[in-house]
Amino acid sequence: MKTMQAVVLAAGRGTRLGHLTIQRSKAMLPIAGEPLVGRVLERLRVAGLQRFVVVGGPDDEELVQYCRDQQSGSLSHVVQTERRGMAHALACAAPLIDQPFVLAACDNLVASDFVAKMMACLETTGADGVLALLRMSPERLQHSAAVELMMDGRVQHIVEKPPPGSTKSDAGSIALYAFRPRLLAHLDVPVSSRGEQELQSAVQALIDAGGDVRGLFAPGRQTVTRPADLLALNLHYLAHDERGGGEPALSAVDPVQVSLSSDVTLLPPVRIEAGVQIGAGCVIGPRVYLEAGCQVGEGAVLRDAVVLRGGVVPDRTEVVEAVCAGDA
Repeated sequence: MKTMQAVVLAAGRGTRLGHLTIQRSKAMLPIAGEPLVGRVLERLRVAGLQRFVVVGGPDDEELVQYCRDQQSGSLSHVVQTERRGMAHALACAAPLIDQPFVLAACDNLVASDFVAKMMACLETTGADGVLALLRMSPERLQHSAAVELMMDGRVQHIVEKPPPGSTKSDAGSIALYAFRPRLLAHLDVPVSSRGEQELQSAVQALIDAGGDVRGLFAPGRQTVTRPADLLALNLHYLAHDERGGGEPALSAVDPVQVSLSSDVTLLPPVRIEAGVQIGAGCVIGPRVYLEAGCQVGEGAVLRDAVVLRGGVVPDRTEVVEAVCAGDA
């Protein structure tokens, strides 16, 4: 397979995550010890990609520092100074794109082998673009992008958030694509009613100009839109070490950096970061992630739970199937 690069869009505010994104961006929310954007990059690397551009929002210093810490000349960071949609975000990265590329959102995880399949489709068909698709109900399509396909799998029409009854398609585009640089000439699209320059409008402009865009149906995806999604993804990574072939993850607790009373019970898999304060008599696990900077009171019971920095679990409290975080 010829060399390709990847662009990861990480400038979104994550407003539907409520107070979880008051102090940090969605991209930097942790998934079992690794930022969400890092989990996306991880899957893209496994698919065979080695050069990356991450597009972040203004003042996202945590993301900037994370990119610097990767200590790799193959990862570049650019800023989208105004959040004006995906087409505008891609335009910010365009000066760094010099070959076919995979475009992914930082909150959308698809299996690495499917990403590789998209890359192969782009190369073998000579297409200008490949869209990852899912079958969707009419209700879900209203919150996605509807794609009308021809019999040979080529995309005839794509529209963002179609009004009810405006399409008979059940194919929805998710935020994962493979493109040739030809798309970059079509990014200056009109602002939509949502006040954004929609990537779907740029894809349609490419099609209208004679471009060949294909659709491939993905076997599924994991995404983070609401707190329940963040919990589900953390539990997935706690229970399955993807780099270890999908086997159950082991507990990750450094006894030198985490002080535990002798009567604290750990039921793996759990991940407890350095500096977490844990009271006596707690029962933690299975499937619990405690981020640095959180506190767990005496006698607390945690199961299928995530406690983020600033989060405080009071004494003798039971936390099950929940995300806890500080409010400020």
